[in-house]
Amino acid sequence: EEKVRIREGADAMREEYLKIPGLCKDECLPLGNVQHMLDITGYSIDCPEERNFIRQRMTRGVYVRMMNTPNETMDELGKRDSFEKRTLKVKERLPLMKNFLVICEDQSTLFLCDRENPKTVLIKDPDLLELQRHQFEYLWKKFS
Repeated sequence: EEKVRIREGADAMREEYLKIPGLCKDECLPLGNVQHMLDITGYSIDCPEERNFIRQRMTRGVYVRMMNTPNETMDELGKRDSFEKRTLKVKERLPLMKNFLVICEDQSTLFLCDRENPKTVLIKDPDLLELQRHQFEYLWKKFS
């Protein structure tokens, strides 16, 4: 199996995003700018795909710790945090300002949010996953 795979286009971005609840066992760690990813996919936090995403995640008992940049979407998600099993930290500056990374146990999905050329990078390499998780935990503690 490939350790790193790149898929191009908004359709691939939508497909890979919707797979995330099934990739998570206990926790999901999103980092970056979810608004850019939602804009490219045409999704919103209230669209049927996103509501189903959250329902699947909650059914599986997957908790989310999310670090994101400030925007209206984050304001709305913050109001729903406890109900939707999520803890949200909003920061002006993050290592990912334009893109969006979601770290699960055995895969991370990096959404490269270039409107003209969107790409999705699927990472299953254990070393890269460990590095990403370590960086996430460092940032989570730093922003506490």
